[in-house]
Amino acid sequence: MDKMKGIPTSSSQTKAGQRNVQVIQLLIHSFSARGSKKEFLDKVVDLIQQESGCNFVGIRVLNEAGYIPYHSYVGFSHEFWEAENQIQIFKEDCSCTRIVSGNLLPFDKPVINSAGSLCCNDILIFAESLSEDEQKKYRGACIQAGYRSLAIIPVYHQEEILGIIHMADLKPDQLNTTVIELVESIAPLVGEVLQRDKVEQSLKASKNNAAILEKIVGGISSLAYVVDLDTYELIHVSPALRELCAAKFGCKCYEIFGMSAPCCDCFHLRPSQGIERQVPWERYVSIHDRYYLAEQKTIQWPDGRSMHVAFVTDITQQRKAEQELLESNADLEKMVVDLQQLSATLEEEIMERQAAQEELSQKAEEIRRMAYYDMLTGLPNRTYLIECLEDEMVKARQGHAAGAVLFVDLDDIKIVNDTFGHTYGDALIVMAGNRIVQEAGQGALVGRIGGDEFMIILPGQNEQESIARIANKIIGVFCHDIHVLGIGFHMSASAGIARYPDDGDKAEEIFKNADNAMYAAKRDGKNCWRFYEAVMQAEAYNRIHLINNLRYSIERDEFSLHYQPLVSVVEGSIIGFEALLRWNSPAYGPISPAVFIPIAEQSGLIQMIGQWVLQEACRFIKQLSEQGWSHIHVAVNVSPHQLCADNFIQIVREVLDNAGVEPCQLELEITENALIESLEDSIDKLDELQAMGIRLSLDDFGTGYSSLTYLQRLPVNTLKIDKAFIDRILVGGAQKAIIGTIVEMAHVMGMKVVAEGVETFQQLDYLKQCHCDFIQGYLISRPIPETEAFAFIASQSPMRP
Repeated sequence: MDKMKGIPTSSSQTKAGQRNVQVIQLLIHSFSARGSKKEFLDKVVDLIQQESGCNFVGIRVLNEAGYIPYHSYVGFSHEFWEAENQIQIFKEDCSCTRIVSGNLLPFDKPVINSAGSLCCNDILIFAESLSEDEQKKYRGACIQAGYRSLAIIPVYHQEEILGIIHMADLKPDQLNTTVIELVESIAPLVGEVLQRDKVEQSLKASKNNAAILEKIVGGISSLAYVVDLDTYELIHVSPALRELCAAKFGCKCYEIFGMSAPCCDCFHLRPSQGIERQVPWERYVSIHDRYYLAEQKTIQWPDGRSMHVAFVTDITQQRKAEQELLESNADLEKMVVDLQQLSATLEEEIMERQAAQEELSQKAEEIRRMAYYDMLTGLPNRTYLIECLEDEMVKARQGHAAGAVLFVDLDDIKIVNDTFGHTYGDALIVMAGNRIVQEAGQGALVGRIGGDEFMIILPGQNEQESIARIANKIIGVFCHDIHVLGIGFHMSASAGIARYPDDGDKAEEIFKNADNAMYAAKRDGKNCWRFYEAVMQAEAYNRIHLINNLRYSIERDEFSLHYQPLVSVVEGSIIGFEALLRWNSPAYGPISPAVFIPIAEQSGLIQMIGQWVLQEACRFIKQLSEQGWSHIHVAVNVSPHQLCADNFIQIVREVLDNAGVEPCQLELEITENALIESLEDSIDKLDELQAMGIRLSLDDFGTGYSSLTYLQRLPVNTLKIDKAFIDRILVGGAQKAIIGTIVEMAHVMGMKVVAEGVETFQQLDYLKQCHCDFIQGYLISRPIPETEAFAFIASQSPMRP
């Protein structure tokens, strides 16, 4: 056994090996003196294949990246060659066991000799020893290629690895000591050739670099130098810089190359480990009234080295010219700055104006919407409708089709507002507007005038039948309940119709006439529509004149109170009076309360008139007390508008205090309808009035929304049966029974009963039978002036039987 343990040898093999080595060495020495590296290595692998008999021989050569790829090879299969080239072998991997297996355990085989060569005559024995590294699949592919014998011989030069020689064969036991020693003898010669080629390539690169430097530095008139970044040696200086250093600073070339020249410090050209590493850079230097620009850049040589190239340029004339230019252009620069500032100011002002204009446009649009559209429903408002109607009337006068206007008013919306609140009322108005829009049809313009009033313009609709159909549809939309927040409301509407241009020359006149027609519909019972007629205009004018006269009637002392007595049915004595308002107008003469009271309520004058009535009635009560008739009370009618007023309680209290009258001498008569409009609020106010000691009576009982449920809640002292029931007493039957039932019910609830409009003794007799408490009517007395009332009290006598 030789120094390669496990490989068999013999004396004959040794002699043959020595002879072959001598022949091969002579051939290699002879060949290495000439030819290229490629030719030499190809020859080597051929000789090794011939001498060893191995199928495969290859040489890997270290490249500049530190990787050892194949350079020359012979005899291997395509699969083996492809897998081997995928294995990246670096010079630090050249422990042969790491090359083959990555983690080889110490088996008896393979063998590594003292020279570092690896030999194995049965490669299958360490197929299982491959590590789980990232190149395992390539190593496995090499083994699967079928090679059984393997040898790897490193190629050194002065202990630096430059490559490896790789041998393999498909048969086992193909390798022996003679073959390995032969290849190990060739390896140093291969290393010498590779090192010589490396030196030649470096010299060639240096010559190329020198030529490049000469082109860059030697052929320019500027001051320049070159520094090797690896060694920080100054390796080249331009002729101009050498001349400058010799003339200005007295330094020689060797001093420059030794980096001791003063010029290097002056120009900050001395390479160091500091800022000069940060390239490219430039700086300006002033020396002896001269100005220089020092610039430094980095160049990359073909061999991978980096070098600094610095240029120093005399820019004295340039700097002087620049200074003169700066001085001569100072005013211009100031002007430019001023213009820039002015431009910036103008730009800012323009932007502010644009922003302001946009804001104005938005506000203008908002104002326009506020001016032309209803904020609650989003529908056009009166202003917009007037303008549109004016345009349509112009078209109609020019021969286009005429049209019509519908004025729609929702009935009893105030009851909803007072009972449930404006949230419900507003929601009803919005939903009612939506229904009207849906039914008005295409081409119609629907708008909200205000409150519960809507206006519909129907361009091109002037046929009475077609207009009537549309009006019926709009009135009909309220046949179905409108549900708001879980509550269903049964609504109705009244509508007035005016046609243009027949019913007016201007839009306002058309609107007014449609409004008059709507009021006519309300007078006819509501929930219907009426076309405008000329007589409606006269009625409207009369109504306006009445309102104007009503406004000043108190100042002109045109009002007076008449008093109708209330008498006890049992005793026949007078127990009180009902104050009834009369108006004697100088322009119209006596006007019926049935005419002017509704007008006063609709115009809002009822508040002023009602307060005057309270004051006059309390003055009369005061006079009764002064004459000894303090037991007689006076009843005053209160309208729904008065009762709904927030300050009604305060007004009553002040009137009583000012007149010096006891509250029990005043009785307030409230109609059923007045209570229904705002039931909860009305009950609260009635409770407060009763707590003050004021008498309360429910007037016209049976003609309104009579309900035992709310009647039980009302704090009233007296029920007044309407004259309509009294007139039917003589009819008999059910009519008489109703009166008896009302009286009995009132007594059960602790109330007194007054029968209104009693005119005959037959009526009186029946009322006595029913145990009615008090009567009022022409049987006792008509309403009489204040002076006659005092005389009536003084002269009263018991009623006839």
